[in-house]
Amino acid sequence: TTTVTTSTTTTVTTKSAAGGTGTPKLTERVETWVELSVDSCEQAKKLALDSTLKAKLIKTMADQLGLSVKDVDAVLKQQCPDPRRLQAGRKLASYAVIAEYVITVPPGKTADSVKNSVTSAQMAAFTRNLKKNLASTSLANVTLTVTAIAVPVTSVGITGYTCKTGEACYFGKYRMDTHFTINSQTAVTLSECGRR
Repeated sequence: TTTVTTSTTTTVTTKSAAGGTGTPKLTERVETWVELSVDSCEQAKKLALDSTLKAKLIKTMADQLGLSVKDVDAVLKQQCPDPRRLQAGRKLASYAVIAEYVITVPPGKTADSVKNSVTSAQMAAFTRNLKKNLASTSLANVTLTVTAIAVPVTSVGITGYTCKTGEACYFGKYRMDTHFTINSQTAVTLSECGRR
């Protein structure tokens, strides 16, 4: 059993039959997504797999937030509307690449300050900065326009602890006030935690 206590979060108890290695640390994260419109489904599929676009999207977000690129990660996904929606006469959604961001809040920053920076991001400015970052790449002439930036949310995760292969030894990501609440600033025993 491993217990993690920080000055800003509740005690988190993790359990493993055989344990793992390292000292676990609770880290705050901010999650958001950015939608980039493209010309076709084929282009969306291709760009969602493009490592250069991923790297430049990470840099663009890091620059927006004043963070290092090591604090920002992204997963790219393609969005291709269902052609049956056209047949039914319904509105067709745009072809797009969706960048799903996970931003680790670094020392010296707070989750609220990072969220505020994301919230203040302007789509036009983000598009310009992305194009600037892509200027020296093979994607310089690709038309990409930011059409949405999602409202950011906060999550938490554990880093610095490696479970033994094939064993589940603790939860991966819980959200404060959704999956847990703050009830202690000091470590407690597992039995006492279970009574709260």
